[in-house]
Amino acid sequence: MSKFVGIFRKQRGKVGDFVFRKTGNEYIVSEKPPKKGTSIGTKNQAYYRAQWGNLVRFWQSFRGNDRPSFEAATPNVSHFNLYMRANINANEVFLTKEAVRLGACVVAPYRISEGQLPVVGLTAQQSGAYVSAINLGDLSIGNATTIGEFSQAVLTNNRDFEIGDQITIFCAFQFADAANSLPRCIILSYKVELDPEETVTLLYDVMPSSVVSSNDGVFVVTVNGDGGAAIVHSRKTSSGETLVSSQSLVVSNSMLSQYQSTSAQTEAANSYGIYDRGAWLTPDGTQTLAAN
Repeated sequence: MSKFVGIFRKQRGKVGDFVFRKTGNEYIVSEKPPKKGTSIGTKNQAYYRAQWGNLVRFWQSFRGNDRPSFEAATPNVSHFNLYMRANINANEVFLTKEAVRLGACVVAPYRISEGQLPVVGLTAQQSGAYVSAINLGDLSIGNATTIGEFSQAVLTNNRDFEIGDQITIFCAFQFADAANSLPRCIILSYKVELDPEETVTLLYDVMPSSVVSSNDGVFVVTVNGDGGAAIVHSRKTSSGETLVSSQSLVVSNSMLSQYQSTSAQTEAANSYGIYDRGAWLTPDGTQTLAAN
């Protein structure tokens, strides 16, 4: 059982094998007790637990209100709950307990939003370019391009967007810590509200020219080096509801496979104190049951 602060404050209820609750002025996280008649330290439980650290560190890499968004969130089921449910066992990344304690994080193709708006397609290319499905028509993004011009191009050439909609670009940067070689992650986000009348320039005023550009009439996001990107389309309705597109991070990360390997899985599981005990029923002294 542990006390917690930061992103977990006000988190309550069950997520996987963990229970969040408030006791007095303190917030506590503990593991659910095993069901009666089940074994406590199975290998599968250890593998499940070993995924938890990277998922939490990845969530922490987002800033403020730009954290993953799920339309199905309620006062009793938070965005964090839904994020964990969507990604646990879906994109397995294994970090040891010590690596998590030291802040390690691996960029993985995690689901970061889920809702009813159409998916914004994004395809990883060479040289860090991620080509989107957002058509800009004749617009070529340059230093003088205004948000109004960009908005008009998006609205004219893409039927899924409306005035007032927001486009949020997420860029995840993967690097190795110079001191201990652990993987670390930084996630930056940039927002544009579609307004054909806005005269502020798109580049420099809203986002750096190194991040976005146009190529043959389509919108392009650039993340130099290992990492990933995603574009989330969101809309605020007249009733105050926020709609989002369902998006997973598109990843081009040479470090990822190292932390998805069998050896990484075993090392991470062992670091949590649960080991593969082998078969329990071995009447003939081997790892197989004796023949009848």
